[in-house]
Amino acid sequence: MGGRAAEEAGRAEGQPEQRGEEEEHQSSDDEEDAPRGWSRDAVPSYPFTADFELEVWQCPWPIRVCSHPCKHHPGGTETIAIFLPGVHGGVGPCRTPGRTFDDEALFPTVARRLVSDPGSRVDCYRCSWPFMRPPEGYAVRAAFKVLHHALLQALREAPATPAVEGHGRSWGALREFRVIFVGHSLGGHVAMQCAEVVASYFGPSGRREVPSAGEGGGTLEGLQDAVVRVAGVCTLNGAIDISRTHVGESGVPFEHVAQSRALLICGTDDQVVPPEASAQVYEALSTPNKRLVSLPGGTHDLFGHKAQVIEEVYNFVVECARGTRV
Repeated sequence: MGGRAAEEAGRAEGQPEQRGEEEEHQSSDDEEDAPRGWSRDAVPSYPFTADFELEVWQCPWPIRVCSHPCKHHPGGTETIAIFLPGVHGGVGPCRTPGRTFDDEALFPTVARRLVSDPGSRVDCYRCSWPFMRPPEGYAVRAAFKVLHHALLQALREAPATPAVEGHGRSWGALREFRVIFVGHSLGGHVAMQCAEVVASYFGPSGRREVPSAGEGGGTLEGLQDAVVRVAGVCTLNGAIDISRTHVGESGVPFEHVAQSRALLICGTDDQVVPPEASAQVYEALSTPNKRLVSLPGGTHDLFGHKAQVIEEVYNFVVECARGTRV
């Protein structure tokens, strides 16, 4: 997913294929309808306590969002982390076995910990689909919508201090933002696609260039003063089939995230997504700042390794926010 997909996401368009968590290696019969909605037998997602909902273009179903602004929000926000669940939606992985809702699951735990740090400048946004097995086209555009919203929220107020070395703040000038996508299973697939789309859309400079007349595209509304770069992407048992991943002109999958950090976590006993999928993505990624963490005995939900996964994801986001190496 490269330049054209970035253009389409920027205009809230695009028609990627649909894939489910248990069906990551096969196409759905509903692919042609994927950009507009689910199949008629769509099942509501797992419980999720949302702060608000955002409309997704050309789709009657919004994306549900729970926001965790840092203590320095909005003027001091420098990093935005977006968390994406698997096909079941809801709070994401590492839930207590047998429960569909767990406020102590991985994503809410990491988000609360990140924003509670006094010096943190990371705003966290947790997302949930309204129905299970969302079409990929919807999911990517929905995540892009959440990012747009998050950036607009952070830009509501100018930074309280002038530019400081090592930080992205500036006074009366451009605001720099680092973006991190974290996704589980299908959400890992969406996270990788979103990272590629966003990096392609904003380009190496981090600023969306306004094309000449007739070329289409343009800047997202309200982001003219924003510099946006994808700092990192983390997948947890990511449902990614590298053999079906679009390859751009460079011949390398995910070519636009070559300068971003990557953390891929998989469980060796995952019966839904084979752990080899994460290993193949790891080998294919061209970024030198990448890690593959294989958890012995880890299942698809990774609950048995919850404490370790919390530390891994938390530290990854902190390192991306600080600009340090993985």
